[in-house]
Amino acid sequence: MQHSSCTKAVTSKYTNTFTQPTSGGHHGCDPTLPTILGIGAIRFREWVGRSPCLKGLILSPGWCIFRLRLLFRILSGAVLHDRYGRGPHESYVDRNRSARLGQWGGVVREQLFPYVRPQETGNKVDVRWIGVSSTTKSIGIVAFVDHTMTPLSASALDVDEYDLDGGFVKSQQHAAEVVHKNQTILHIDFRQTGLGGIDSWGRGPLDEYQIALPRRGLSYSFWLRPYRGSAEDAGDYVTDTPPCFGCIK
Repeated sequence: MQHSSCTKAVTSKYTNTFTQPTSGGHHGCDPTLPTILGIGAIRFREWVGRSPCLKGLILSPGWCIFRLRLLFRILSGAVLHDRYGRGPHESYVDRNRSARLGQWGGVVREQLFPYVRPQETGNKVDVRWIGVSSTTKSIGIVAFVDHTMTPLSASALDVDEYDLDGGFVKSQQHAAEVVHKNQTILHIDFRQTGLGGIDSWGRGPLDEYQIALPRRGLSYSFWLRPYRGSAEDAGDYVTDTPPCFGCIK
């Protein structure tokens, strides 16, 4: 779905990002704080605040934060995914009433919806966990939240967002022209701004579907851990309580 007011984020392999509607986008500049446990689980704690390098950027009228997320590139190209969240189709914070909460799975390549003009696609909201795996090696990784954390937005695609939407300058390509990659791009979002467009595509998202940045900043966290098995086994490695240092599964 095309967002009507906000453009794409500029990201590296994994970084905290957001953007406003400018041609180049802007990075958040606050650090990601990972905690690595002996069982291989990693807790990512993401925080973005009004630090000096953001001064004047996020407070301009008409600007909004498009998304706050971490992006992971799985270079071997995981092909299957499974998740517990809303589905089976894509959903956004202001487009999700027809998406039911449950466990859904599928092929990564099929998560891209073939819009006539490629654009933002494949997002899922209210995600408690999402796992991706390889059919050949029977290994995968799963990102999840425990009961102390907020459900996420997430997607697993085999295309770059810049191949879908170049920003203000549109290449006017078609879905069949999008190049699929031999890698999986896993987006783990705190939230995305809504799609907007309640009066056709000229209207931005309503205020309650935008990402506001309070003075205390925004934070979210999630767990990431490897596992052995197929995509549908990912849920077996998810715990509702925070993983401990001494436990082994």
